Amino acid sequence: MGAVSRVTHSSGRRVWQSRWRDPSGRQRAKNFDRKIDAERYLLAMETDKLRGRYTDPRLAKTELADWIAEYQATRVNLGRQTQARDEATIRNHVLPRFGTWMIGSIQRIHIAQWV
Repeated sequence: MGAVSRVTHSSGRRVWQSRWRDPSGRQRAKNFDRKIDAERYLLAMETDKLRGRYTDPRLAKTELADWIAEYQATRVNLGRQTQARDEATIRNHVLPRFGTWMIGSIQRIHIAQWV
């Protein structure tokens, strides 16, 4: 479970900070002017984790095409045919539909309608 606390921002301003751990265990934080906003945000993050729908807030603002390019670069131990098949599938099917979408905006219903 995360926590909400009052902290001093680097600018000297006092803010409410939500702190939680993402599914990989990395600590995350987001600042708010109002305590209630920090509490609601924390609750949303924890609920998303429990439901398996958590998306890193920074990653959510990344276009799918950019993320796929980074991901593909890490897949170095695949055979040539596997890489070629995967790249063709992504290029011909995934990117035309979702390439410019922000990751955080893609929902299960979008995938279900597309498939």
